Amino acid sequence: MPSHARFVLALVAALVLSAALAACDAAGVGPHGASGAPSWGASPAVSGPRSPSGSPEATDSRGREFGFAVIGDFGSKDDAEDAVADEIREWAGHRPLDGLVTTGDNVYESGGPEDFQEAWSGPYGWVDEGGIPLVAALGNHDIETDGGQAEMALLHMPNRWYARRIGPVELVVLDSNDVGNEEQLAWLRDQLSAERAPWTVVVFHHPAFSCGFHPSTPTVDELWMPVFAQAGVDLVLNGHDHNYQRFPSTDGVTYVVDGAGGKDLYPASPAFCPRGTPTPESIDDQDHLFLYLEVTRSRLAGRAVTASGEVVDSFELDGR
Repeated sequence: MPSHARFVLALVAALVLSAALAACDAAGVGPHGASGAPSWGASPAVSGPRSPSGSPEATDSRGREFGFAVIGDFGSKDDAEDAVADEIREWAGHRPLDGLVTTGDNVYESGGPEDFQEAWSGPYGWVDEGGIPLVAALGNHDIETDGGQAEMALLHMPNRWYARRIGPVELVVLDSNDVGNEEQLAWLRDQLSAERAPWTVVVFHHPAFSCGFHPSTPTVDELWMPVFAQAGVDLVLNGHDHNYQRFPSTDGVTYVVDGAGGKDLYPASPAFCPRGTPTPESIDDQDHLFLYLEVTRSRLAGRAVTASGEVVDSFELDGR
């Protein structure tokens, strides 16, 4: 074939390829599929950069379903922690994972840097590697070394209390090691009175309600629960008691203890409920597990999933 003919054919092919790529780009189709999002983690348009102040971040306007895995009392550096971490990764391989949320006691025994590799980077290093947003709270063990400063840096925490918006969910993280802190309480009131996402989920370590080895926390019940009720909080996630407990809605707020992420389990029973604590609707004190939340603008559903992949509790909240 003459050289000028080959040149013309190459030019035509290049123009056709360019037009095809432009059409894909306009339709939002990229190398990861129709959404343009990687198979692991949140779409960059959803999670955005971490704000140093912990302020709310970009939302997704397409109304898709968002997924969150919640773990607590998990940094035990053992087979139980590894099994839960592996199951979360397996579970999220077929479902969205737009954030990993922790209810505290992330690094045993004292939140020290010498334990970061075994407690976090080993079992959960794939979270950072995949760009999955991390929303962590501090537990009592986490602050035993230098007040938790090194661990806060490890887990990308902008402050001891902060808020982060991911899709239709406003995640409000508190430090229950210091419930009576007036600055924190004032911040909480201001945060919950501001315009918010369709769903508000509050995360902290010491449980508002618990019928186990670590019972309900009186200062939380006295100082924080009335604020949650008045502000219309939808869901409160706690840890500290090493089991899973879900309580009936109280003043419109659902309370869940999710502290079975790895550390040795504690018994729980309605017989252990302190006075004033409602009887749990669900208890699992036999399995290490995580909570998976599926959220759209109009629906929030939760499933407690064991390290072997069994769903042992499920619930759905009505939108406000």
